[in-house]
Amino acid sequence: MATLESYDTEADWLAARTTGIGASEAAAVLGLSPWKSPLELWAEKAGLVEAPTEEREAIRWGKLIQPLLVKEYARETGRATIEHPAYALYRDATRPWLLATPDALTWRAEPDRLEVPGVVEVKNVTAYKADAWVSEPPLLYQVQVQQQLAVLGYDWGSLAALIGGNTFRWVDVAANADFQEVLILKLEAFWLSVQRESPPPADGSDRTREILAKLYPKPEPGVEVALPPESAAWGQRLTEIEAVLKATGSEKSTLENQLRAAIGAAEIGVAPDGTRWSHKLIERAAEMVPRPATSFRQLRRLKARA
Repeated sequence: MATLESYDTEADWLAARTTGIGASEAAAVLGLSPWKSPLELWAEKAGLVEAPTEEREAIRWGKLIQPLLVKEYARETGRATIEHPAYALYRDATRPWLLATPDALTWRAEPDRLEVPGVVEVKNVTAYKADAWVSEPPLLYQVQVQQQLAVLGYDWGSLAALIGGNTFRWVDVAANADFQEVLILKLEAFWLSVQRESPPPADGSDRTREILAKLYPKPEPGVEVALPPESAAWGQRLTEIEAVLKATGSEKSTLENQLRAAIGAAEIGVAPDGTRWSHKLIERAAEMVPRPATSFRQLRRLKARA
């Protein structure tokens, strides 16, 4: 069972969200989020850095269009559907750090059960991400729904998306008890790491590099620290990778120059296997900043002809 908590202001609601892990944050814990790394989320929950207050434009538009998408979901499905109240969240009764804020609640009829409640998540998706919704919704959104179902104790939910501004799709998602069990264990371990001030391992994402720069903006002069035992293996592997990159980079440059020389003054070169290469002239005008006009030839592989 879950309890519903309501707050008067967005600030109070955001403060409440720092006391646990929301469903939209679960993907970050699992390393599935393109917008936040596990270490970044950990630093925010530990109070070491402030969560970004400036909304990305896509998020702002998502909030503005959300009521319309909920209405469209209700129209297409014929199900009774209501938006989740603003500045409210569900908190798991036995795991108070486990939170959920679904976009909407809905009800559907099933054999021998007149109205079975479920959660609804709506997404405003760019046309560039349409392929990710062809067979099934992206995994990070399925994770979000599974956490909400675990908190509310519901058997099903729906994911709906407006794709490219003109295509609406929705799909029902059944609760997966086995997945929820594994998910909750991982989320619990993450929350314990927050409480114990023990950060998760750093990954290779740009988000992690950026949060490390915020956590440690300046070195302490003269301070020396003993690195963990595994750091010797890190350094050795890094040396090996750098050597491989240096060798492959040199080979890449050689192969590119051989192609440039073979194309010569032509604009297009065609290999015996039909592969086509272009070596076009790229011209850039001078800009307002102190940067002169430039021109250069760009080598690239062309798409195969149909």
